Amino acid sequence: GKYDSALYDSSGGLQNYQYHRSPSYENVEAGKRIAVQNADVSNIVVYGAYDVFRVQERTNPVTFKKTLASGTSMEAKNSAKQPFSLYMSGLHDYVKYDKEGRITDNKRNASNTSTGVSSGERFVLTNANSSTITVEGAYDAF
Repeated sequence: GKYDSALYDSSGGLQNYQYHRSPSYENVEAGKRIAVQNADVSNIVVYGAYDVFRVQERTNPVTFKKTLASGTSMEAKNSAKQPFSLYMSGLHDYVKYDKEGRITDNKRNASNTSTGVSSGERFVLTNANSSTITVEGAYDAF
């Protein structure tokens, strides 16, 4: 099944995030760590060399999922050092702000299903659908 993964550098900073990835292998260099979250309805199996990896529970999810009712809004600010994407379902209005708070992009009734948000940028989104939509992204970036 599909999964989401987050790769962290040796200082604990988010280095890479993958959304709804198909089964494959992940290369994790010494000193780095990876977190994996099932993004499917069926179970997944994660395995690695016993003497190399230490498995532990994670308090926070890899991916946040926010459900927005019609007409409600949310703001996501990228606090990571590099750009990461947000993933949306359904029509929405949005405004993107740069680090200094200047508007760099905006659109009404947008149907895009993802958008990149650079480090320090803010993305404000309002559900323009008559039904709920979801917004997802890297928990440790937003």
